[in-house]
Amino acid sequence: VVFPYEINDYGTLTIPDGSSLTSTIVGANQSINVGTALGAGIVNQTGGAVIVGRIGSSSGSPSTSLIVAFGGTYNITGGSLTDDSANSGGRFDIGTASGAGTLNIDGSSSVQCQAFYLANGGDGTLNLTNGTLTVANNFRAGVSSGTGTMNVYGGMVQSVSTMNLPNGAGTGMLNLNGGAVNINGLNVGNSGPGTATVNNGVLTVTNSID
Repeated sequence: VVFPYEINDYGTLTIPDGSSLTSTIVGANQSINVGTALGAGIVNQTGGAVIVGRIGSSSGSPSTSLIVAFGGTYNITGGSLTDDSANSGGRFDIGTASGAGTLNIDGSSSVQCQAFYLANGGDGTLNLTNGTLTVANNFRAGVSSGTGTMNVYGGMVQSVSTMNLPNGAGTGMLNLNGGAVNINGLNVGNSGPGTATVNNGVLTVTNSID
């Protein structure tokens, strides 16, 4: 396999129950790109286990292990998607300067990442209907530019880190319409436009809201 593993306009990657895909690399490339300059790509994960990772970065300066951009979409309705980067140095980028990206989480799926950047230069959208998103470090929506939108309809978002809406010159939005968001801290509008709207569901902030 040539890394990064790229899914673009030429096809859709389907990951069914009972399957596995592991991509842990050393160097400048990320493990998986969903969408490239050739066009938007789609991943449909209905089960199984996907493990991505980087070697050579750290939690203080995480490097991308998964990118969803160029209009790409990652759909996960079962199984698990896990960042296993060494030294907690991995990062999911959903939406970059190369184009928008969307992550849809539903069903019984589990997504575990070390750092989560939604809209790191371009628009990024997270739709959580069921399942779980766990973020260990650096939880950001709206990073350098673009709009990062988190729509939570059910399931759970959890992090021992602070959720930043935004973290940089972008725009960060949390729309809680069901389910639960359990986080250590919440920063809204400190560096740019940000909103946190609770229509339904439960928002729990352990430490502080700024």
